[in-house]
Amino acid sequence: MSPAPTPADDEKNIGGVHIKYLYHCARQLWLYGKGYRPEHRSDLVSFGEIVDETSFTRRRDIDLGEAKVDWVTTGAVVHETKSSRTPNPDHAAQVRHYCLLLERRGITVQGGTVHYPLIRRTTPVDWNAEARAQAETDEHRARSVLAAPPRPAPPAPQPMPRLLLPRLLLGRMMPAAGRTYWLTEPCRIRREDNSVRIERPDGSPVRIPITDIRDLVTFDHIDINTSAIALLSRHGVTVHVLDHYGNHAGHFAPAESMASASAVRRQVELTGEPEQRLAVARSLVSATAHNIRWALETTHLNPALATLEATLPHCTTSDEAMGQEGNFRRTAWATLDTHLPPWLRLNGRTRRPPTNAGNAFISYLNALVYARVLTALRATPLHPAIGFLHADTDRRRNTLALDLAEPFKPLFAERLLKRAAAQKTLTKNDFETDVASASLSTQGRKKVSALMREELATTIYHRALKRKVTYEELIHLEALKIVRLCLEGTPYKPFRPWW
Repeated sequence: MSPAPTPADDEKNIGGVHIKYLYHCARQLWLYGKGYRPEHRSDLVSFGEIVDETSFTRRRDIDLGEAKVDWVTTGAVVHETKSSRTPNPDHAAQVRHYCLLLERRGITVQGGTVHYPLIRRTTPVDWNAEARAQAETDEHRARSVLAAPPRPAPPAPQPMPRLLLPRLLLGRMMPAAGRTYWLTEPCRIRREDNSVRIERPDGSPVRIPITDIRDLVTFDHIDINTSAIALLSRHGVTVHVLDHYGNHAGHFAPAESMASASAVRRQVELTGEPEQRLAVARSLVSATAHNIRWALETTHLNPALATLEATLPHCTTSDEAMGQEGNFRRTAWATLDTHLPPWLRLNGRTRRPPTNAGNAFISYLNALVYARVLTALRATPLHPAIGFLHADTDRRRNTLALDLAEPFKPLFAERLLKRAAAQKTLTKNDFETDVASASLSTQGRKKVSALMREELATTIYHRALKRKVTYEELIHLEALKIVRLCLEGTPYKPFRPWW
């Protein structure tokens, strides 16, 4: 068994990856030569491997040691497969480099072809004196980059710019290809090659590429086998399960996570400091109360909000702060009832199980918000079970997810309930009622998931990032605020709508 390549070997042997990084970014090439592998968990790289494995199944890679050629056909024509939809100069440069390596081994090379299966297109690559000279020049440039000395360290560590961390991590946390799938009916989940096959009650299957799935939210019974679970786990897909009454019954989380030991240690230290934990708890309660007033668009809550703001500084524990929040919420729910038809009114908050249609709607939306926050936290170096506000009240759940869900619940639950009542979107047939219990019907679950999807996709202009962001992105940005609190000491300011 040959030993694993070392950074020194990378500087001697120039492969196709070196040429790709040379055209993409010289610093990335230098880091790669020193053993840094930034793409080993990239969704795009995984997708490219799937395209390569499934497009030309009868071909075998040719291992040249420093490089792997996808395959070579009769006449010594080099073939390379790319998942890109647009031909790039580095693709042809890689093929020229493979031709150069084969020629040095005594093989008379005719040329090459780059295949783009997604757009069903091929691009020929000539191999002549000019191409050979270009390949040798690229190889020389790559060696020069790898041999360059490291940059000297700065004299003192500089604080990270305010917006750098969100801009760096948001794209990593929210891959453009991934999205949430809402399963509102009973279904069977199976693996089919590198796709997930969802079999609906009528027997018709839906096939989804695994690279297109960020997470799954199930509203009803599901039947899933270990093969599908293994595929979901390998690609970092979380499955959230809601019970009959809309409570978050649990979730399947991949074996690997983004949690970092240093970040979790700092998170534990912060939650273990009573003053720091209480400061975050107070800010969460205050922001949640302001968001409720904003969602209901009423001034009738101003006296209750003023009472809450005056009482919060005197709360010495998170339990006292949550008690004051409960008093404010009872006033807010009574105010919300004035905007609802009699059959949809809350008449006091009830849960596990909800006793009427209004409470059933709130329970479902709150569970969905919790699921979205949990998905966002799993993409950060934090541990979702180490929270601030709910740390001493619920030790069996992911308390940090409960904390960050609080400011967003009014944005989705109370606000959407008020809007649905005004637009008469909901009917009595969307709910199933029994003695002292109520839940959404199959039709109601479909309506709720549609309302949630539309709201999550709503965009607003972010003043700090200076671009439009979706409500889904706002949840991920909220998780990054806790990351900055733990890693940079930046004070945490909970989400409040500014529009």
